[in-house]
Amino acid sequence: MFRTSSHLWIAAVAAILLLASPVSAQEDRARATRLFQQGNAALEGQRFEEAIRLYTEALVHYPGSLRILMNLGVAQRGAGRLLLSAETFRRWLAAENGRDPDFRIDVERQLREVLEATPRLTIRLIGMLDSDVFTVDDLPVPPPVVDEPLRVDPGRHSLAIVRDGRIITRAYVELGPSGRGSLELVAPARLADAGSGRFESPWPSLHRWTLGGNRTG
Repeated sequence: MFRTSSHLWIAAVAAILLLASPVSAQEDRARATRLFQQGNAALEGQRFEEAIRLYTEALVHYPGSLRILMNLGVAQRGAGRLLLSAETFRRWLAAENGRDPDFRIDVERQLREVLEATPRLTIRLIGMLDSDVFTVDDLPVPPPVVDEPLRVDPGRHSLAIVRDGRIITRAYVELGPSGRGSLELVAPARLADAGSGRFESPWPSLHRWTLGGNRTG
């Protein structure tokens, strides 16, 4: 179960966000502070998607706030968005630069835990042409490097090979936290052997594999 540490993640003094600045900047900081406090309440109540929305909006008004950025990473982790959470914690570490050393060790620990919990999927693409497109959840991504696992969030995912705008093969996989698996995605030698689905079609075909204790299909 996801846990928060109230003395760390739910900052007790939101007034730290309000610093001497011009009036317009003060108004932005005040707005950011209200959103930050609302996000903290959502985070404490484990309403992670709501917290993500509030922290993201708060950062629009105060993009330099390390506290908001830190709590955003925690909310993303709680929502299972581990890839985004790791990216957010890396942003925090890059921006900290001695500004908030008391929290650095904890953010580094959070990042390690997120990376350990991120599922990894080793994919072998067979028969894929240079002009083909590999997609994950219908988004084009670079083809995976041989023997280099693809990091994905926990949950169900769709993997496909698209040729000339047409899905020629697709697989569904589901991995839990820290899950590991491998599969082969085979492109048919002839388009006539492929399904009739187009790239924009939702789920034209289903393939199943067993992935090291995780479920597919």
